[in-house]
Amino acid sequence: MNRGQFAYQVGRLARSNYDILFLALAARLGTHSFQRFSEAQDISDLGDVSLGTILGVSATISALYAIYGGAARLLSQYHSWKINRNADDYPLEFAESVVIDDKDGLNFLLEKTHASGKTRWGTFLKAHDDNGRAVIDDISDIEECRKQGLITQGKRGGSNLELFKGRDMGYDGYHHYHRDISPKLLGASNYAIELHDGISPDNWINLLTFNVPEGPEIIGFNRRCVYIPMGPSKQELIPATPKRIKAYLGLRDFL
Repeated sequence: MNRGQFAYQVGRLARSNYDILFLALAARLGTHSFQRFSEAQDISDLGDVSLGTILGVSATISALYAIYGGAARLLSQYHSWKINRNADDYPLEFAESVVIDDKDGLNFLLEKTHASGKTRWGTFLKAHDDNGRAVIDDISDIEECRKQGLITQGKRGGSNLELFKGRDMGYDGYHHYHRDISPKLLGASNYAIELHDGISPDNWINLLTFNVPEGPEIIGFNRRCVYIPMGPSKQELIPATPKRIKAYLGLRDFL
């Protein structure tokens, strides 16, 4: 297992399954908190009482994160169930590949990703189904989206994307950038889609960019699948299971 594959496995745990991770952590901390209170002789036993309180608060915070992530998982699973029942109504969810026809827009995303740091940003996409291919015709200009009220100011200078307003205005997907994390080799964790990234309007095809040691990377995703680049141009993205993503990351050792 190389560093990229290891980072991806970390991402699958920390990004895609953090509700389960925090639930286990909450149970562990709660158990230790109960034990500390049980060992305290009385309220004057400040050591056990203080530690028990700290552990109890930590368990509560972990439980809230678990609930937050679990709600996102349930919502996503409900929409996936609805989509699977009416597949013909959601062709972009069942795309056999993703083709980015907007070359200028793609180059802009990759160049801006390479130059970006810790500020999150993104934009909106226009796409259509072409006999099983999701074709991205237009990667919208960020300033135009701001003027339309689709992108608003977020925390720490970042951007908020008004996804459902975008749906109502006829967009078919969104792009967002995952800010750099240190060390950069952990950038490969971004191949694992976060639970909350999957909460978008139905029948959308989305793009995610991030930096890895080899340079800027782009992947696609919807509720059903992750799509990785088929070649160095990154214009065509193909479906990827976790096994294929690990093979893709392993191949980089020989490039």
